Amino acid sequence: MKQYKTLKRSKVLPLLIQFVERHINFKNCYFWSPPSNASGRRRMEDNNTLKISFNLGGVSYSFTQEVRCSCQNVYYSSSIDVGEKTKDIRAVKKLIALYS
Repeated sequence: MKQYKTLKRSKVLPLLIQFVERHINFKNCYFWSPPSNASGRRRMEDNNTLKISFNLGGVSYSFTQEVRCSCQNVYYSSSIDVGEKTKDIRAVKKLIALYS
């Protein structure tokens, strides 16, 4: 796990922006139609799964996004952990606003 003093010049800030953009894009994906073949579904899952973990000022941050496809539906889930607490997408948006 990487340790940072600030996120301004790190490689994490663009990943956090990508995390929020994917969240906005996939939050209503249950109503989407998945790709018709298995390889397309697996490709969609692999291209849209993201895991970020780092330490900032002694606090550990762990962000995970996962897209799963069945034959009929597309499922999206995200997990945002700050320290020992589970948070929502607002925690990521606050980090971006603080260090942009």
